[in-house]
Formats: sequence, structure tokens, C-alpha cells
Amino acid sequence: MVFTDKVVRNISIIILFNDEKKILLQLKDEGHERYPNYWCFFGGDIEDGETPENAVHREILEEVDYKLNNPRKIMVYSFNFDSFSGNIHIFIEKYNNNYLLTLNEGKDFGWFDMGSALKLRLTPNTRGILVYLIKNCRELR
Repeated sequence: MVFTDKVVRNISIIILFNDEKKILLQLKDEGHERYPNYWCFFGGDIEDGETPENAVHREILEEVDYKLNNPRKIMVYSFNFDSFSGNIHIFIEKYNNNYLLTLNEGKDFGWFDMGSALKLRLTPNTRGILVYLIKNCRELR
């Protein structure tokens, strides 16, 4: 029998993109438990009893005070690291620029084209998802 201390995490993230096909990213603050001072997508853990869709709506509202209209799930990205593994449910939606974003979590946020985003200090999962999007996501080309 094998015992493991690996934590399983299921996460929902949103890829918001604007009219210029730039994506919204968050810079984690120094106190974040995983990858402080790295850039990532907005989102977070799916809570017990919550669907991935509910989680993505809740997370973006908590983090930047933004109400999603109709996010579309584009994929599930599986990851496996030494201490944790799981699935990231990835949603995409075009940003409604009638909303003003207010940063409530993290150190900063910004809009980036795909090439500029890849030059940032990204979490491993964010980098993997961006590479996939560049090759496969028609909304961002």
C-alpha cells in the first residue's frame, strides 16, 4: 500500500480578453502560499458542493469585482506536481468594458498580448495553458 501527502486541488479560472485580444492576468502578492510574485489567471479552488461554473463566477467577483456574463468552458487542464495535483477548469469570456475592475486580491493585474504574457514570470500551469491557447484558441488569434 502506498501513502501520499499529495494535495488534490480542483480549480476554476477565467480567461478574460478584451477588444485588442489581450488577456487579463493577476500578479500574486508576496504572501501567497504558492508562487508568490508570479503572474497567473484569475480564479481559485472549487469549494465543496460547488460546480466549476459557480466557482469561476465567485472567484472573479471576489478578486476584481467583475460579474461574468456567460463564460464558456474551453478545456480541463490536468496537472501533477510533487506536492499537489488536480484539474483546472478553464473558462473564457470577452470582457465587458462597461465594468471597472477593482483589485481585491493579489499585488497587481494587467492586460497582456500573448507574446508579452509569455515573457512574464508565470506559474507553471499558467505557462502551459498559454501555450495551449496560442495554438488552439480562435478567440485570441
